[in-house]
Amino acid sequence: MEHRIVLLDELGEKYGKSHIFYDLRTPADAIKLLCLNNPDFAKYLATSHEQGIVYRVTQVDYDLE
Repeated sequence: MEHRIVLLDELGEKYGKSHIFYDLRTPADAIKLLCLNNPDFAKYLATSHEQGIVYRVTQVDYDLE
């Protein structure tokens, strides 16, 4: 099954707004693949909280915790 991952705002501008992956089991799988495809993305996610940046993960209009 095809899954479209959309990164909004600054993340989308830096790392591409739309990404297609196949056979994802969880949203965490999508994040892992994004990190593998772009090591700078992983570093940015790991350190952005120091600048007060927080993220929201939404799956089909439902916010995940």
